[in-house]
Amino acid sequence: MNATGRDDLDLQCLIALRDARSQLIDDLVTHAHRHVAETKVELTSEDLDILCTGGAFDVADFYYLVDRYGLNEKRNIRAFLLRHNADIDEYLSNKEKRTRLGISQQRLKESIFSETQIERIVQSVADGKLRLAQADLGCLLYSIMSAEKTRRAVVVLAKAGLLTRINIGMVLVVSNGTLEQYYERHLRSIVSHLRTPSAPLCTSGDSA
Repeated sequence: MNATGRDDLDLQCLIALRDARSQLIDDLVTHAHRHVAETKVELTSEDLDILCTGGAFDVADFYYLVDRYGLNEKRNIRAFLLRHNADIDEYLSNKEKRTRLGISQQRLKESIFSETQIERIVQSVADGKLRLAQADLGCLLYSIMSAEKTRRAVVVLAKAGLLTRINIGMVLVVSNGTLEQYYERHLRSIVSHLRTPSAPLCTSGDSA
């Protein structure tokens, strides 16, 4: 394959990623407006910014993986949390890896789950639903965004009708399945775009 061919593939990949991301944002915002119209919940311009450019994408990514890997089952979520702790222990014991990650030791330590916390999360799984304390979700997304950014994203996604927040002394977060569906549509859009033959984006030098 010549250089132009490789460049075409790179550009097609970039276009696929951008188009799919744009579609996901449109899906989330459209769903949010529809939910707000039905519930009369106020959605601010800041809320919309979070849906479009904030942590909503990363939270959607997480819940898609929960569904994809069956983390809404007790055995699987236990193994996942133990692996999460093991990964953090590795970062804590390896300064070079920790430096590359760019996260403080304190933040890493705060993201470790105790045995009691793990058991609480495992026992909260029921009816195929993973119920996470909002703070627990922040711990799981430690390498992607801050706990506060996670909290803000969850609050907005709940206002948009894409997640459910339940206050029982602590705030539990439960997905209703819609967020994962939109994210899967986003991924399938990328795959579909890359599988569909398209005209070359640049034909200079083809005559040679």
